[in-house]
Amino acid sequence: MKDKENDESIKVKEKTIYELANHYVTQNNADKICDLLKTIGGFSRNYPRAKISKMIKVLLNLLNKIPETIDIQIGMCKWLLEWSTGENKIIFLMNYLEIKLASLYLKK
Repeated sequence: MKDKENDESIKVKEKTIYELANHYVTQNNADKICDLLKTIGGFSRNYPRAKISKMIKVLLNLLNKIPETIDIQIGMCKWLLEWSTGENKIIFLMNYLEIKLASLYLKK
């Protein structure tokens, strides 16, 4: 029962984060999406790593929808790379972020 409640809680929080991020995209508010990305880092102890990685990837893709944010995306990828190589050690996220960062440098 407790696991089911925990899973439901995670789903509700995840959905809320996505809705809020989509709202920020409509307002072209990249800074707020970056704040959300940093907030997700605080969830890492209570959430499955795969779920954290998915949320980060989704938010980075939403950030990409805002025009003129390549420098912000580069900075966020660097910050997330540092975060993911620290105590969290999310290897598959690190690989994704390295590729994303390289592609952003190519766009710039």
